Amino acid sequence: MAYSIDDAKAPSRHTLQYYYIFGSRSIYHDGWKAELAYPSSFITGNAQSKQAFDENAWELYNLNDDYTERIDLAKKYPEKLTALKAEFEEQAKEHHLYPYITWDDVFNGRIHRTKDSKPFSEAVKAATKSGENQ
Repeated sequence: MAYSIDDAKAPSRHTLQYYYIFGSRSIYHDGWKAELAYPSSFITGNAQSKQAFDENAWELYNLNDDYTERIDLAKKYPEKLTALKAEFEEQAKEHHLYPYITWDDVFNGRIHRTKDSKPFSEAVKAATKSGENQ
């Protein structure tokens, strides 16, 4: 970033970035971003939400023209989306992201558990009590 202080119009040197956390994933490459959200009622706060995960629900944005990610271009540029998804898979393999761990894995106790662990929902309730029983 320091190079841009002397030259505000300097082209970015940050051209590739992948992101993965609990099912959601994204890849940025040369101004384009593809992303796939992982629906989770725990994250959205809507316990009634039963939105199924759709592996094909990737979105595509050209951040050079639309930095607010307002216009999903996935249907308009399917070849660009395919290329970015392939790049994400390359990064995932190179950086050992497999197996993917989702919020459902955490919430349903498929990871981070010992024989004495509380169910995740109980642990969250215990950690977020607001001064009760003090």
